[in-house]
Amino acid sequence: MQKIIDRIVTGIGRRIDESSPMVDARLADGSRVNAIIPPLSIDGPITSIRRFAATPLKMADLIGNGTPIANSRCNVNKAARNMIENVADTAHGQGVLIMSVGLGAALRSLEITFCGYGVAEDGEHILKRLANASDSDTLKPPPQAQGLYCYAGDAAQLPACFDRIASAILRRVPQP
Repeated sequence: MQKIIDRIVTGIGRRIDESSPMVDARLADGSRVNAIIPPLSIDGPITSIRRFAATPLKMADLIGNGTPIANSRCNVNKAARNMIENVADTAHGQGVLIMSVGLGAALRSLEITFCGYGVAEDGEHILKRLANASDSDTLKPPPQAQGLYCYAGDAAQLPACFDRIASAILRRVPQP
């Protein structure tokens, strides 16, 4: 094993010996190699090589392969949504304005179903609610701050959204 580690490590221009008993490096193909030798490793030389796929796996691939990721995905989605909603609620309660921008047609067609909730929402609905926009179906009454939501179908429409948000901010700034 020590000879194999030496061949791998010298091939990438590094060295491993008793004075430097650990190597963590990238191979030419992008893989990562980690090697540890005595005296740092009590059980003898140890190595691991982590090779990454040319095309990363997507969530659908993981679920299709039968990996137990579906429940983890649901838990992460719930935690992220709860955190964002708590931050938005706290901000609204303290009078902080939230401005949100939705970009792209996929936002309107995307339906997000949160596991366990049984409710499907599109991305635009979520952004409107987080901003407490006037056209949101869950507008919080005063003293909750009312924010702004702007939709841009593509990048060319973004300047109009930014102008709208900037003018809304300037209207709220006290004039001397």
